[in-house]
Parts: sequence; structure tokens; C-alpha cells
Amino acid sequence: MRRVLCTLMSIVMIVFLVACQPTPDKPVVIQKDADRLLSSARDGTGEKALREEYGIPEHYQFDLQQPDENFNIVVDAPVIVPDIVRMPIYRVRLREFSEEEAYSFYEEYCNGLDMVLFMDSPTQDLIDDIEGYKRRIAELEVNPELADWPEELEQAVKELIKLEVQLEKAPPIVIESFDGKFRVLYSEPWRDIDDVVLGYIAYERVKRRNGKTLVVRNHRIFNTNGLLYRDSADPCNINIFWSSTIAISDDTEVDAQTLSMVGFKPSEAKALAQQMLDKNQISMAADSIQLVKSLSDEDGVKQTICYYRVNCVREVDGFRCSDIFARSNPSDDIYAQTWDYEMIYSYVSSDGIWYFVWSNPLEVIDMVSEDTQLLPFSQIQQTFENMMPIQYAPQAISRKLHIEIDRVTLSLHRIVERDSIESGLLIPAWNFYGRHTDYDWEDNSEIWSHTQSLMTINAIDGSVIDNEKGY
Repeated sequence: MRRVLCTLMSIVMIVFLVACQPTPDKPVVIQKDADRLLSSARDGTGEKALREEYGIPEHYQFDLQQPDENFNIVVDAPVIVPDIVRMPIYRVRLREFSEEEAYSFYEEYCNGLDMVLFMDSPTQDLIDDIEGYKRRIAELEVNPELADWPEELEQAVKELIKLEVQLEKAPPIVIESFDGKFRVLYSEPWRDIDDVVLGYIAYERVKRRNGKTLVVRNHRIFNTNGLLYRDSADPCNINIFWSSTIAISDDTEVDAQTLSMVGFKPSEAKALAQQMLDKNQISMAADSIQLVKSLSDEDGVKQTICYYRVNCVREVDGFRCSDIFARSNPSDDIYAQTWDYEMIYSYVSSDGIWYFVWSNPLEVIDMVSEDTQLLPFSQIQQTFENMMPIQYAPQAISRKLHIEIDRVTLSLHRIVERDSIESGLLIPAWNFYGRHTDYDWEDNSEIWSHTQSLMTINAIDGSVIDNEKGY
């Protein structure tokens, strides 16, 4: 069946670790030693504003076009820096959600509703699959031309019969009334260390996909702690088969027709997300916003759906952290512990905030350095211009690749400490945010495009940080 499902944590970033060299010709992978970084970091002067002290321009422009024209980089971006005279370093660690913290979200968004608990259940998955096949079969019986292949209807009927037989033998679904207490959602005691997930999945007592949902998970092995809220107004409940995201800098970038569909200006959506953070006393800031356009196909009726995604980042003593949507794994073992970067992202439309996810909250342990000496921006710029072609040009061997940088920021960036996946440092780093677009080689049509940090550079030593490794 043709559908794209909204997931809790979809990881789309592909970044390679490279080290800064005067005349590099290939990426170099090195393990950063946080202790060595701290010992080599010098104290800043703390006398001039950062922009003046390190020669940071208001705007940065750069254009690179390869001779064969299959790969190019365009930078036309404001350079955003804190209006301060110092950049600190903090030691942080991952923390779990508490029952009291999670319950405050219940009181805010679900209080007064009849909420029940569902445990993760293969039986419920069977029910969901059966409902999906029934909907698809009904579509194909009405209009066979909707079939993705000639035998799709026949295969769907056979699969439905098989699933219904499995459902007859499946255990009953355990339903409990919501009481705010964490439960063991998942456990694998056969591991050397118990793989335990604590929390709950609470649904409004209506048809499962049409009510409010509150999910809390503390995964003590894989470090994927998350809190999710979804309103019944979630447009992703219907069949979405195409979506695009566009970074928005100001209100003028949204046309009147789209604005009437979304119901809010971008600035108003960010203000609404900030209000949610402040009301729940979360020390984070609404940092960036994207316009999401999706095309739905429900019962043969196509519809365009527009909403905003607001990314919110941690603030520590007024210093913002990087806007990174990735999962770091310092080990080459795909089954090893990982550590998602902390973020809250909210979906906003005419119905207000109908979906938000808070992943992996940070706890500040102490301040390691109050004022750190940074490299001049000219050195950061040289590293960026040298390393971007090395990192991305190999991807353009068999297809066209266009990179457009529209925002450059200096912020605090989380890296992992040596031999640890639960503690790290917040260090000053430069992020080059932009759009990474792949084009079909033959007809030049756009086949993949997304907005992200395309390069992260350590502001202290100029090394390139691999966000998938966390250092």
C-alpha cells in the first residue's frame, strides 16, 4: 500500500566526519578526546562582542560550481551570533522524564478526558494492518485503476484472510485506565543488561487513531527518551503520500493562499510554540520554522495540507544550543547505545499545536569554562569551503546535487565525552544550515530535498563534527 506514515523519530541526516587540514583531499576520521579539547581550549578576553572579536560578518556569500555542473554549492546566508562577549562550555548528561513531569502534560492537554493505556501489542498491530487492508481493498473494488500493480487486489484479499486467521489466535489486548504511573512497556531480560522501556501509551477512549494521544518512553539502554502528544486534529491520520519541507526565514515567504490554509503567520506559529514552552516551564526556545506541504489521497479525493514545523532548542543561561535532528552513535556497532540530540518540534496549523515531540532532555551538570577563545571566522570559512566539496561531491557521481546554505549560526553544540554515551559537553560550534537537493540525472526533476545542518564545525579548534557519531 502506498502511504507515508508520520513517525515519532525519523532520522534523515547523513553526515560524514572530516577533520580540518590546510589542503585536504579526502575526509579524515578521528576520535575527538574531550579532555584534550578542554586542556587545549584557551580563555577568551571577554572584552569585545563576539562579532568584533572574531571578525564575524553579518552576511556570508559563497558560490562553487563544478566544471561538469552536476554539483554546486550556493551560500547566501545571514551569520547569526549571540550578542555577548563570551562563549562558555558546559558538561551535560542525558536525563529521563519523571512521572510528575509527564503528568503535568496530561493535565495541560488531556485533563478531563477518558484516557486508557495500551501496552505495545502485536495484537493491536494486527488490527491496524487488517483495517488498512480493508480500506485498500474497498478503494480498489470501487476503482481498480488505483492499483499499484495488476494483482494488488488479489494479493490484498489473500493477505487480509491470513491476518484475520492470525488475529483469531492472538492474545487479547490489555486495556487499563490511565493513572499517570509508569509501566514496563518493553523488556528483553535475555540481554546481558535488561533492556527496559518505562513509561506509558495513553489514548483517549475513542477509535484509536482519532483521539488524543500521550506517549512517554524512557529507554534505559538505547537512550531514546521521548514524550509525544498528538491531538485528534492531526492531519497525518489520513493517507499522506507526498510531502515537502521548506525553511522559512520571515512571514513574507508564505503566499496568501498558503497562509489562508495554515491559519497562522510563521512568526505567530513560533510565538505559539514559545508560549507552550514557557507555560510548561521548559528552558528551550523556538529556533527555526519550516513549512510542510503534503498531498493526501483519501477515498480518491486529493487534498493539499499545509502546516508548520517549529524546531525548539535548549537554552542554557541564555545561550542557545544547535538545531540538530540526528542520532549519534560513537561506536561502529549498530546495536550499541545511541544518543539523540535534544529537541522539541511542534506541528502548528489552523487548529493550533496538534503534535509535538520532546526527545532526550539534557541536564546541565556544571560550567567547565566561562569564556573560551574561538577561532577567527575566516578560518571557519576556509574549513567550510575546503571540506564541503570533499564531503558531498562524491554523492554527485551518478546524479545531480544542489546545496543551498541559508543560515549560519554560532551556538552551543553537544558532543559526547570519551568512553561515555550518557554525558557530554556543550561547546561553541558553527552550523551551516541549508537545503540538500538531489535531481534525477535524465530529466532534472527533483527527487529528494530536505533542510538540515549540512556541516558543523568546532569553533574552538576548527575540526568538523560528525553529528552521527557525536564528536
